[in-house]
Amino acid sequence: MVKQQWQRACLFVSASALTVGVVSGCGTTDTGAASSTTTPTKNAAASSQKITITEMDYYTGSLASQGLNDIEKEFEKTHPNIIIQRIPVPYTELLPKSLQEAQTHTLPTMVICDNLNIPTMVAAGALTPLTKLGTIDKSQYLAGPLKTVTVNNQIYGLPVGSNDLALFYNKKMLSAAHISPPKTWSQLLTDSKKLSKGSVYGMVFSAPNNEQATWQFAPFLWTNGGSYTQFSSARAIQAIQLWETLVKEGGASPSVVNYSQNDVYDEFASGHAAMMEMGPWEIPSLKAAHVDYGVVQLPVPKLGQKAISPIGGEDWTITNDGSPAQQKAAWEFIHWLQQPQLLAHFDSLEGYVPAYIPAMQLLLKQDPSLKLFADELNNALPLTTGLGTQLPNVSNAVSTALQAAISGSQSPAQAAKTASQAIQQYLH
Repeated sequence: MVKQQWQRACLFVSASALTVGVVSGCGTTDTGAASSTTTPTKNAAASSQKITITEMDYYTGSLASQGLNDIEKEFEKTHPNIIIQRIPVPYTELLPKSLQEAQTHTLPTMVICDNLNIPTMVAAGALTPLTKLGTIDKSQYLAGPLKTVTVNNQIYGLPVGSNDLALFYNKKMLSAAHISPPKTWSQLLTDSKKLSKGSVYGMVFSAPNNEQATWQFAPFLWTNGGSYTQFSSARAIQAIQLWETLVKEGGASPSVVNYSQNDVYDEFASGHAAMMEMGPWEIPSLKAAHVDYGVVQLPVPKLGQKAISPIGGEDWTITNDGSPAQQKAAWEFIHWLQQPQLLAHFDSLEGYVPAYIPAMQLLLKQDPSLKLFADELNNALPLTTGLGTQLPNVSNAVSTALQAAISGSQSPAQAAKTASQAIQQYLH
């Protein structure tokens, strides 16, 4: 889930932190890519002719924008024959603008995509497989994030950074109530009620009538063996009942049907919630706010299970509309960005976990609090799993069902059945 859509953009990369030597980056072998893999035969920076490439992104906040400017300027210093021109646009405009420009073959050379939009961009013929431009050692990347950029066995991007979901808890509140962080659904229900008092609720999550609800509901659905493609199954209904019961029994506020992920953070950081479902992008903000918090795996139906989280984050992609020389220059830039020191620093400031394992290992040494999120990425799934380009339509049906069940206007079974009927129409 792209945090720039609903979360704080806090990216800043100083020029001094970026002054590192060029290293091998992605590696030299392809471990099973379906398409033929080639290595550029000519270094774009070694050419005497200047090459201008364009890059479109939605990092429009002042710090985020400055961060990308710093990175691209540093690249230009070490690659004086390549010029990068940025095209920042609002998040909501990037996908429709990209799809329109794909039709007229006027896309920028590179686009930073929300990983949820990769299938749609590929279906529109907008992106070129990266393995046509260079080699990617897939063994050096976490499997989960790599799935978000893989369509029909072709790799169409490399992650800027990745994130997933876990349970954050207020250490002081749980200690005062003599409660350990809940590990199971039954413990979550009991503990949330016990922690709710006055204006404080035990648990807070995001269930508005949009994709944020689909994103935050996924771990409960998937870990219980349910899926969005079979949303009326008993497993799916049980997961809906969990959220409905949390609100009905007072463990969570009825206002969760209106809460964005920003609101979830605000409730937790201000002390109005003892626990929240959230991702690592809020760790920098929590540290800055001096919140005494801990992080554990989200509660699961049965003790010993591993929670299955959706994967959020953005990806560097190269479009089909650049010349061969521009595409090679764009690949050289993305390859340069895989330097462990550079990528680890970039992702640490944004609350990302690097998908590139050498950078991830470096970052975990610096910040062990990210280990849980890194471990979860090994079995996490793209939110588009089984849905592809139909994710927006499915999300509308799912979030409507969750709202109906939580508000009590429909039973969980009724809400699931209604949503499932709509979903099946989209998928067939």
